[in-house]
Amino acid sequence: MSSIEIYKKALAREKIARKMAEKIIEDKSSELYNSNHELIRINKSVEKEVRARTKEIQDLFDNMYDGYITLNSQGVVTKSNKAARVILGYSSDEEIAGLSLKDILHEDDIEHSKKYIELLLKQGYYNNYVGRVYDAQRNIKYLEINSNAIYDADNNIIGSRDIIRDVTAKKMAEQQLALSEERMRAVFDNKSVGIAIFNGNGGFVSINKTFQQQLGHPEEYFMTKVATRILHPEDIKKYRALMDSIYKNEVQEAQVESRYLRKSGEAFWANSNISGVYNDQKNLVYYIVMVEDITAKKIAEEQLRLQEEKYRNIIANMNLGLLEVDINDKVQYANQGFVEMSGFTLDEMLGKEARTLLMDVTSSKTIEEKTTERQKGKSDAYELYITKKDKSKRWWLISGAPKYNDKGELVGSIGIHLDITEQKETQSKLQNSMQSLELANQDLKDFAHVVSHDLKAPLRSISGLIQILQEDYRDKFDEDGQQIVEDVINRTEHMDELIGGILSYSSVQKSEEKKTFFHSKDIIDKLLKYIEFPQHISLEIEGDFPSLNMNPTHFQQLIQNFITNAIKYNDKEHGKVKLSSGQNDQFYYFAVQDNGRGIDQRNQEKIFNMFQKFDAEGKSSSGIGLAIVKKIVELYQGKVSLQSEVGEGSTFTFYLPKN
Repeated sequence: MSSIEIYKKALAREKIARKMAEKIIEDKSSELYNSNHELIRINKSVEKEVRARTKEIQDLFDNMYDGYITLNSQGVVTKSNKAARVILGYSSDEEIAGLSLKDILHEDDIEHSKKYIELLLKQGYYNNYVGRVYDAQRNIKYLEINSNAIYDADNNIIGSRDIIRDVTAKKMAEQQLALSEERMRAVFDNKSVGIAIFNGNGGFVSINKTFQQQLGHPEEYFMTKVATRILHPEDIKKYRALMDSIYKNEVQEAQVESRYLRKSGEAFWANSNISGVYNDQKNLVYYIVMVEDITAKKIAEEQLRLQEEKYRNIIANMNLGLLEVDINDKVQYANQGFVEMSGFTLDEMLGKEARTLLMDVTSSKTIEEKTTERQKGKSDAYELYITKKDKSKRWWLISGAPKYNDKGELVGSIGIHLDITEQKETQSKLQNSMQSLELANQDLKDFAHVVSHDLKAPLRSISGLIQILQEDYRDKFDEDGQQIVEDVINRTEHMDELIGGILSYSSVQKSEEKKTFFHSKDIIDKLLKYIEFPQHISLEIEGDFPSLNMNPTHFQQLIQNFITNAIKYNDKEHGKVKLSSGQNDQFYYFAVQDNGRGIDQRNQEKIFNMFQKFDAEGKSSSGIGLAIVKKIVELYQGKVSLQSEVGEGSTFTFYLPKN
């Protein structure tokens, strides 16, 4: 085969191959064209789906319940959803990008937040951080934050995505609950009564401090015990029966008095209030027992019972009559003393009106009046003229009081009766004697006035005659005769003073119409103007002088007697008289002190008696002045005292009771 033929065949094969290649290229181009159009369609569909998904995610982001924010590495907000803005106190459409969390973080939580930031940097996230922030209105809010780190291409943290939730209400509720629990625990532990909580089997669940103190055991002791282990053996049965009734829901609450055993083995009485706590199915969950120690009350009740028994025995056997009547005056009870006083047996009196048995019309009216007083709750004592069964008349002293039942309702009266017939008779005799004594006293006063008048008249005549004798016949008498005349004159003056003293003593009496209020210092100041003090005697006055309610003349007589005596019997070259006043709880007192000759101890009790004189130097004295002082002081229920040393002086003190 020539080279031309070979060439032609090669050319023919090349043409066929080219056509085949062109066919393949044409087919691939068509296929590529179709694929390109399909890819364009798919891209448009994907873009539409992405836009829908993006809008859906944005809607979810904007409307999700929890807040969502992104922060840069400085803690500044770069993005936020509506919930986050509302949580932080802004409107839902208000932009908060640029808000720094450092500016709103509560100052007391700064150190606390640093620990969680370190955790984010270390592990790339943190969960359940709870802290306080200030919202836009500067209100404090508690936020719970879960954070995840945002990384760049080099795996460096450039910010964080934070889910925030407002837990303020929850936190406040928790705080209130904790505070409430703390208060309840404080009340539980500090309540004045013991509190114990048992489960349905009677085992201890909780006890307060008072209950521990009542029993004397620590808390752990009770946790292995049941309720009946701490009860007195004699009280277990009734206590258990009560708990069974509460367990069966027959009663939900009950009270029982029982004895508990202390650690020492000593029993104490307690009033226990037991109540049940049930679930929704009405099954008992807990017993709550409140224990009040009533040992003192029980002891007092027992003592009262013994006292009542004692006094009932006394009343039953005493000479006093006890009578109990209802509100209609019907006899309910009478003791043996009343039976003997009245002459009626108890059977004869029971159910009968007391007034119809023992009283006339006048006494019956008195009883009606007293019954009215009893209905007002009043008690009193009164005298009543009664007739015994044997028709003899007697006087009774009755002490009556209202009688109440356990509910405080008036149910009648109780009367204690004493026969005072003999006392009334004695009183009548005494009254007659007092009248006779008053007449005798009046006669004595009249006699004193008459005697003093009848004696003074001739005494003045004698005094006048002696003075004439002394003046007209002076030169007729020698020295002894002159002395005798002088002695007669002195004796006559002394006799006049004595008669005046007797008249003053008999005239001293307590006259209510002459009592008046006055200031004691005013009376003293006026009196001192008329008392002559020798040059060698000085007067000192000190103290708080009170106002008095008495006859001013009597007070003046007291002060005058003491001061004139202090002057009269002062034998010192420099005499001193001191008048002072003061008071104690019951009395006002006045004291006159001098530095005179003093009074011997054996004469001090007699000095206040009539006609007692102990003057060693012959000073003229009636011996009545201090008797008058004593009588005046005693008229006002006061007292008088003397302290004296011979040669040193005396202190007379009188006491007047405070009105």
